[in-house]
Amino acid sequence: NEYLARILYTEDESPLKQHRVLEVQARDGNYICDVGIGTESPRIPLKKEEGLVQNDGFCDYKLENEPFLGWIIWQRKKMSEWKKLYSFTDEIQLSVDFLQPTFYLENSSRSSLNKQLSAVIRTNDGLIVLEDDVFKVHSVNHEVRMFRSEGKEDLNSKIKEYFGIDRRLS
Repeated sequence: NEYLARILYTEDESPLKQHRVLEVQARDGNYICDVGIGTESPRIPLKKEEGLVQNDGFCDYKLENEPFLGWIIWQRKKMSEWKKLYSFTDEIQLSVDFLQPTFYLENSSRSSLNKQLSAVIRTNDGLIVLEDDVFKVHSVNHEVRMFRSEGKEDLNSKIKEYFGIDRRLS
């Protein structure tokens, strides 16, 4: 099954349903699978069982079911409090249902995803985030090392190095 999720970790007071989440069935139950949301997020399928704390080696996660938001994925980083990551309801979506949120994210003046160059990739040690020309390298201990590229050539070189994308080909 595919669901549309609301991203809850941002400061947006009324987040749109904009993120694709998959539910898969296994012999021992149903699991929520996600490729990522631009920040540290589950690196393993999460068993769809309310209250069960699950760890992916970086963070703890648990699911809570409530009337309005539906299933909420909660995250707790090391030495931190629980916070809401995203939510989804059990309304199954068709592939066509993702066209409108995709169009909005790509074209709306209210979308935060079309204002700057951005990329995120998970690594064995954490996460690498690019926001415009600033790189943030997150470690397993949730420490962040930040650095800025020095011009367009350096930016393209670092994008190739960290994300494997050769922008000269586009």
